[in-house]
Amino acid sequence: MTISTDDQIAFPRLADDLWRVQQGLVPQVDARLDVGGMLGHLIGGVPKLVRPMLVLMSSYLFAEPDAPASARVIDSAIATEFLHVGTMCHDDVMDEAASRRGRESVNARWGNAMAILVGDHLLANAAEIAARLGAAESRIIAATFRALCEGQLCETLHLYDKARSEELYYQAITGKTAVLISAACRLGAMNAGAQLEQVEALAEFGLNFGIAFQINDDVLDLVQTAERLGKPAGQDIAEGVYTLPTISAATQVKELATLLGRPGREKAERARELVLASGTVQYCSDAARHHLGLAAAALDRSAAPDNGAQGIFGFGRGTLNTVGLADAAGEALFYPYKQ
Repeated sequence: MTISTDDQIAFPRLADDLWRVQQGLVPQVDARLDVGGMLGHLIGGVPKLVRPMLVLMSSYLFAEPDAPASARVIDSAIATEFLHVGTMCHDDVMDEAASRRGRESVNARWGNAMAILVGDHLLANAAEIAARLGAAESRIIAATFRALCEGQLCETLHLYDKARSEELYYQAITGKTAVLISAACRLGAMNAGAQLEQVEALAEFGLNFGIAFQINDDVLDLVQTAERLGKPAGQDIAEGVYTLPTISAATQVKELATLLGRPGREKAERARELVLASGTVQYCSDAARHHLGLAAAALDRSAAPDNGAQGIFGFGRGTLNTVGLADAAGEALFYPYKQ
């Protein structure tokens, strides 16, 4: 994971503490089970470590600025990443994905059964760490896992559903993406000794950043090349997952309704062309901007020091800018935390 200069200036301990997290991202496995290569392949395929970094940054807002993160914060970061990667492994099985970020997926190389078992193992590691941390952390991890499942259920129940609404879309992405990012921020602040109101403010920041993060990802599926995505472009439409850009375009383009609702790569490619031509990317950029504004407002309510608040918001903004939604929308989408 490459740490930007801005992140390092805002959070001087970040590189050292992230290294400690990475050392912990090696699940404890019975030596008789020859799955080390599989686990290394899976963990190594997650280069960004967005969620552990948010745990760390959230903790820095309320801890001694020059002190290393506590062991509880490090464990919280490890648990959130195990939860993320374990569910990601299951997602690839459900999607029959051949690759993940340009690397062969675990299910493609080792088969579905092994991918499911390894995903389960990572989820068990997350639960074990949470239990060690205490009852509050266990409740957070359990509730987050339930939300992840419910979000994925909401999406799966509406595959190829031409009538999928924006309300159902937001329900799905809140559960499958935003709640985990919110939990990362909550755990970081809580284990750094923040007051309850501050913890809730950081959780709200994470929730709204997570929604913007998923909108961004869904737009990228349409606008980026297969080489940049590490998977075929337009995969969501082909798999019947009609995300915000498609839902919005379907209200404007009559031909789109005749292409949605059934499998078929050729129909999916034509649908993708219509969605892009509809101008819906701008609508999605406005939605992302709205949720980033809500995230910034939550940081204001947290009463965190300005340099730290600007640092964590800058990290979120930079994460989205790095993957290109601003370019896709043809404008500078994001804005500084404070003018």
